[in-house]
Amino acid sequence: MFTFSKKDKLKSVLIVNLRKACEIASHYSGGYSGEFLDAQEFYKALKSAVVAFENGDNSQVKDL
Repeated sequence: MFTFSKKDKLKSVLIVNLRKACEIASHYSGGYSGEFLDAQEFYKALKSAVVAFENGDNSQVKDL
């Protein structure tokens, strides 16, 4: 039987919450944050980082 480590469980919970954040961010437009030109640019960057994180790129954590 396969068991998840505490780290794997935390990563799974984090991914679920990041997906929710992506869904929320996808509904916004406009604005300016100093780093992103608008909400859609932020959404695209967030979604890309979440997908990379889901696929094992743990270096994305610092950007999330």
